[in-house]
Amino acid sequence: MIPTQPYMPWKVSMTVLHVVSILSTYLRIACRRKDRRLWWDDYAAIPPACINIINVVVLWLRLRYGQQPKQYRILYSYLSSFCFSSIIWWSRISLALAVVRITPVFSRARGVSLWMTGAFIIIWLSLLTTMITRCVTSTDWQKSPSTVLICGPGYWVTVASLSCDVIGDIFLVTIPLYQLWSINLPSEDRLRVRLVFSTSLFTLISAVGLCIFSYGGVAKGPGRLIVWLMVCHIEEAVSLIVCNLLVLVCWLHLHLKPKREDEVEDAYQPHARGEIIDAGGCLDTVDKILNDSHMTGSVSRPSCVCTTMSSSDPNHAVA
Repeated sequence: MIPTQPYMPWKVSMTVLHVVSILSTYLRIACRRKDRRLWWDDYAAIPPACINIINVVVLWLRLRYGQQPKQYRILYSYLSSFCFSSIIWWSRISLALAVVRITPVFSRARGVSLWMTGAFIIIWLSLLTTMITRCVTSTDWQKSPSTVLICGPGYWVTVASLSCDVIGDIFLVTIPLYQLWSINLPSEDRLRVRLVFSTSLFTLISAVGLCIFSYGGVAKGPGRLIVWLMVCHIEEAVSLIVCNLLVLVCWLHLHLKPKREDEVEDAYQPHARGEIIDAGGCLDTVDKILNDSHMTGSVSRPSCVCTTMSSSDPNHAVA
């Protein structure tokens, strides 16, 4: 039995969690922009962060004591549904584009990754349209005397959404792990990259938890709807943090780890033809190794994790 829930502790805790997720996106974009390595997966992480700002505002407007106008309560429900679907699926779209980034250009895995990205966009639009349509056509939820109106997605929409969650997250984990399995990286780097790519499972765990909470019969009492709403917010924040975790972990490891003597010597050794050193992220290192191995038919470890760039063309990285 879940008792009546106070609003303020939930609003503060969820706001902190959402701020962390938004800041993770800001740090990601800032780090990639600083290294001049922004790509489509980074741009795709911007929409969910912006929508999450709206989500926080709606949270504070929605959870207030006292009777609010009915049209406002209905509007907040629609906005929450939009934010929930958009944050989760755009975070997955960004992860799918990160998988595209590390797959060789002419490989079958790249085609599957591109197809997966397009499928995520279609799923987002389909689920969002279905939820909004159901809330418009079935208006019983609008007659509730509760101060917070919630239009649930419905049983079959939840089943379809969970099925898409499971399939999508399995693809997001298995494709990069398959691509990285044969790369001859140092064991520490290999383990780190595999673990970070596997963090998509956290999003899946939160989605399964939300489904069990909704239809498992484990939550009863006057505070059930508020706790259900907060579980949705937790899933949103986790999705956005997981989306940015790979880039941030790689960037921090690259810039904060103590350099070995051979790396320091290589980094400061002058190069001919005006080439300069540009410290790339592990995504870019993996991307280069995979593409080189696809062209040559073998996988080898690079002599240095640093990459060089011609000063005349700062966007073109060479070995």
